[in-house]
Amino acid sequence: DGVMPQTREHVAIMDLLGIRQAVVAITKCDLVPRERIVEVENEVANLLAVTGLAGAVCVPVSVDSHEGVDTLRAALVEAATRISARPGEGRFRLAVDRSFTLQGAGTIVTGTVLFGSVAAGDRVVVSPPGLVARVRSVHAQNRAAERGRAGERCALNLAGDGVTKDAIRRGDVVLDPALHAPSMRIDARLRLLASEAKPVGQWMPVRLHHAATDVAARVVPLGDPVAPGTEAFAQLVLEQPIAAAVGDRFVLRDTTAQRTIGGGVFLDLRPPTRRRRTPERMAQLDAATAPDVSRAFAALLDREPYFVDVAAFARDHALSAAQADVLAATTRLLPAAGGEIALSSAHFERLAQSLVAALAAYHAEHPDLPG
Repeated sequence: DGVMPQTREHVAIMDLLGIRQAVVAITKCDLVPRERIVEVENEVANLLAVTGLAGAVCVPVSVDSHEGVDTLRAALVEAATRISARPGEGRFRLAVDRSFTLQGAGTIVTGTVLFGSVAAGDRVVVSPPGLVARVRSVHAQNRAAERGRAGERCALNLAGDGVTKDAIRRGDVVLDPALHAPSMRIDARLRLLASEAKPVGQWMPVRLHHAATDVAARVVPLGDPVAPGTEAFAQLVLEQPIAAAVGDRFVLRDTTAQRTIGGGVFLDLRPPTRRRRTPERMAQLDAATAPDVSRAFAALLDREPYFVDVAAFARDHALSAAQADVLAATTRLLPAAGGEIALSSAHFERLAQSLVAALAAYHAEHPDLPG
């Protein structure tokens, strides 16, 4: 049949989610001449050319004659070897897509492990509701396992006060207790699809899709309205909180769920509600777009207010304690309410020199006053 509207939307969603590996199956190839298959291959190549999936291999297949099935299988296996594993060293997060009761076991949740790993006996929190639970057992990839790891499909048997199948919903996230801090307002890098007819303006209603959750939200551009085919900073104001992490991808659809509008990446889970468009704030968001956590951390230290709350940064980026220690090791740490703040060594030295210079100038101007 060739490229259909649903195909175009699905390709756009994959591109918004940052997917860069694909194998294309052209089905029912036994029903058409070779010329038609070549036409469809060209359609697919043109569709993918402007996305991160450009150059994906196309395999004509038929489930009736089995033509191409072995080739498709081999292409999938080869493509899988080129995919990087999900980060396994961060704190545990599992996006729940189903919750049910199993006789003799209790409450079971299933989902994809986004980060980290989990084992029987671990203490977890179901976020946003905040249910505290213990993992009784783990099934990974449909088998009993000692540990579920990032990238795997897992089923967790949970136990705890108030932990029932009705208390846990699709879209909740089972996570390391240190990460429980739901967000209702998020600053993001938003990309509006070129297929949209008009820009995204102030307070536009949308449906936000993140991991397995779907929530109503409003878009607040942090500059001019976001034009079709462009990217810009925007604040997402949610009707109900979600459990997210900086760097997570999201997709926006219209309120009738008939079309995909755009998507992007979360940059800040605790943005200001006022003065959110100042040059200083834009500089902070620019820093947050750095390609990895260490560069973003360093860039934030070089922007006003020139310090970072280490614990909050680690929590919102789902970093382990060891990862946070590595980041902080190159900084100067100062005690602050509830934790520590990090300053770059260069900025710390500038502050120290300015203090000494100010004191010296004061003493020079008032030599008779006690020091």
